[in-house]
Amino acid sequence: MEALPLNTDITPLLKDKYKFGLAILPFGCMFASIGLMLVPAFMEPGDWMLAVLMLAGYIFGWLLNAFVAKYFYSMSNKSIWMIYIQGMIPKDWFTDGGWQGYCKNCKLHVEIWKQKRTKGKTFFVTKASVSFYLLYLLLTLVYPYFFADSSIDWLHLVWPGFLWFIGFIGLSLIIWHSSESSCKRGQHFLDSQKNMEVSVKEAKDVEVKMGILTYISSMLSCSVFIGIGLIVLWPNWTASDNYGLPAYDALSELTGKAKVYYVYENGLQFQLEGNTIIYKVTHYDKPSKVLEAKINDQVITIRADHNDSHSPMFSDESYHYVFELSMDGQLLMEYDKIYANFIEVKQQQPYIAIPFILLGLGFCWLTHRQFKRTNR
Repeated sequence: MEALPLNTDITPLLKDKYKFGLAILPFGCMFASIGLMLVPAFMEPGDWMLAVLMLAGYIFGWLLNAFVAKYFYSMSNKSIWMIYIQGMIPKDWFTDGGWQGYCKNCKLHVEIWKQKRTKGKTFFVTKASVSFYLLYLLLTLVYPYFFADSSIDWLHLVWPGFLWFIGFIGLSLIIWHSSESSCKRGQHFLDSQKNMEVSVKEAKDVEVKMGILTYISSMLSCSVFIGIGLIVLWPNWTASDNYGLPAYDALSELTGKAKVYYVYENGLQFQLEGNTIIYKVTHYDKPSKVLEAKINDQVITIRADHNDSHSPMFSDESYHYVFELSMDGQLLMEYDKIYANFIEVKQQQPYIAIPFILLGLGFCWLTHRQFKRTNR
């Protein structure tokens, strides 16, 4: 039996007030965390911060669910642990026929895992690791060769590939032990039900229908995956060869004494003496403090994009990005290097976007198939 946050099979079986009540905070926090992308200190081009923030928001939402259960509904710690972590759902949370369907699914999952377990731990880990590794090769070697006009870099098989394979073995071991634990909890649940055989027998004649609200909410959830993929992929479809990066000739050159007034982890903001325009650096490849120590109160020459301004959330303050910076004739930031890194990041975006789109389409198909099957 899976922990409640991971148990997708149980959703259609619950009453609407529990189904949507449990989903509001996790999904609300998950989508709200995307707003942190607009805060420069959290999100920079090429980061994986989007996936991290969404996962953290989802987990935080379930922690809030446990907080609400304890302090608003006076549930004991033991009950919260049994429901959320061990998946022991109270019988009165289910719709008519839902309890029988839950018993049937529980027994089915236990039997399926027992069959897989008979082949042995080594076989399972090897098969899962190889499958993950083949997917890694597809995304890092095969896909770029056909769609990104790049040659196959076989060196990826040596060092990065070896590290990935070791990581896949660890992931496969985690899946094995998690499935073992889930199977033991499920078997314990089955053994604790005196009328389980009756319930399972009754479940053979019970069809648990997927309600229209569950169908719509599931489709909306799937569309989020597709939307994220399209957002990531959109610049590769619509932009020119520069992917929106300004051309070197379009940048304005200015010289003056720098006055740094704001430094954060991945960049800094400054003004030139006698100039009210705010300039922002985000492409420096060393700690921002190093750049601040070099340029503060020093005469520098910059190339910035004056044709495009940006503003943080809930602020009227605007700034312009700096794409080249030099001091005493020495380049501290070079446009060509920024351009090369920027294009490399943009060309890698389809590798992130396409799995999101495929997952969304796959889950949409499975949801629609289940809806048609249970409502025929």
